[in-house]
Amino acid sequence: MDNYQKLVMPKKTKYRLTVVYVPLIDILTVLGFIALGLHVAKISNLPSIMQFVLLAFSAIVGIAAVASTTLCYGVPNWKVLFLVLKQDRNKYYPLYVRKKKENWEKE
Repeated sequence: MDNYQKLVMPKKTKYRLTVVYVPLIDILTVLGFIALGLHVAKISNLPSIMQFVLLAFSAIVGIAAVASTTLCYGVPNWKVLFLVLKQDRNKYYPLYVRKKKENWEKE
């Protein structure tokens, strides 16, 4: 009976709302960065060409924030940056990610 319940009942279910294979939260994050750049451009009273440059820069920063690297695939850069800033600075943390293997012995 226990084996049957393990197969039928998933422990965790993940789902994402996507628009053309791009998660909706990523689209909203990039749009938020663009809106923030537009707000800063209007407040600072820049010329129109500099406003465009600021909007392009904010879009690039937004895309870089939601992108993931090859070392931490599936984890956006903003989460990695947040975890790095949150960690204890008095301890050493390695900068690599170990993949789980089933035949590893518990350490």
